[in-house]
Amino acid sequence: MNIQEMELMNILKCHSYKRQRDLAEVSGYSLGKVNSMLKNLTEQGYLDEELHLIEKARQLYEIHQPKQAIILAAGSGMRMVPINVEVPKGMLEVRNEPLIERIICQLQEVKITDIKIVVGFMKEQYETVCYGDLEYLEGTCLEVFARAIRAGYREHHRTDGRGEYVRFDVVPRWDRELYLQALRDIY
Repeated sequence: MNIQEMELMNILKCHSYKRQRDLAEVSGYSLGKVNSMLKNLTEQGYLDEELHLIEKARQLYEIHQPKQAIILAAGSGMRMVPINVEVPKGMLEVRNEPLIERIICQLQEVKITDIKIVVGFMKEQYETVCYGDLEYLEGTCLEVFARAIRAGYREHHRTDGRGEYVRFDVVPRWDRELYLQALRDIY
């Protein structure tokens, strides 16, 4: 499969088209090119005769679905001054929800479980949230955020401040006892 055929499959994944002429118009490819690509995709087992994706195509999308994400939360956000003078931009609330929490929740909704967070500007404020009330954090996306920052905090100490990249994957090894032990180790 080539890039153009993948683009065509992406269009068909989002919308159903009965006429190849409509598909050519939407894709920007000539009608002859669309006909040729559809023939190839059908012969390769990605589409049925009615231009619907079949199991092989769904498996291809599942295999190539992103499983990791990086959240860049290190910048000072100068374009947001004066609203972020005291709070880093990731902790700004929209509809009573910190931006970083919303991002983490959205990532979890699409089954992205390996989340990396880069912190820098006002990282102490992220740490304050992470070492806050456990009962407040339980069951929220902030609990996941807190785990990610705690993992990065240990990495920061381990690398003597050179390791700003935070790695966190959702694994059952993160629990209350580990959290309390980390606090005892730090303080």
